[in-house]
Amino acid sequence: MDVVSHAAFTELHRCDSARSPEHAGRLRVLHGAFPEYVHGTPATHEQVCRVHSPGYVAAIEAIDAEVRLDPDTYGVPTTSEAALLATGCAIRAVEIGGFALVRPPGHHALESQAMGFCIFGNVAIAARHAQDELGLERVAVVDFDVHHGTGNGRSGQGREDRTRTPRES
Repeated sequence: MDVVSHAAFTELHRCDSARSPEHAGRLRVLHGAFPEYVHGTPATHEQVCRVHSPGYVAAIEAIDAEVRLDPDTYGVPTTSEAALLATGCAIRAVEIGGFALVRPPGHHALESQAMGFCIFGNVAIAARHAQDELGLERVAVVDFDVHHGTGNGRSGQGREDRTRTPRES
């Protein structure tokens, strides 16, 4: 299985004042373990807006200083660039049947809100891409984090016949 990532993840979306488990060091270690990865490219606004409101995407792009987007999630001037790149890598992984090593992660973000370290719903956007662009009728999202990815579950609402994700209990 091909791994999709980008060297820029070790430099973008860095917040030195935040003590966060979501940091560039994680990708440095993973890139060392998987040095031969496919280089992804940023997602387009059209792709991101399949799951997120245009106003939310514009607000993320407008971040020009360190901010808190929720208790866990920070934003810095390079957050938009990193989030678009992470989403693009997830889309590329779907296209080639690969695995995306990205940051910021993307299974909690809601339509108009960052959540749980996540800016954009990379996973949900990639699933929509699989349906809308690759012609897959149904998509299963297997979220193997320790807890439910809020954004993954909510993004499938209204498309239950085509997208399956575990629901919160």
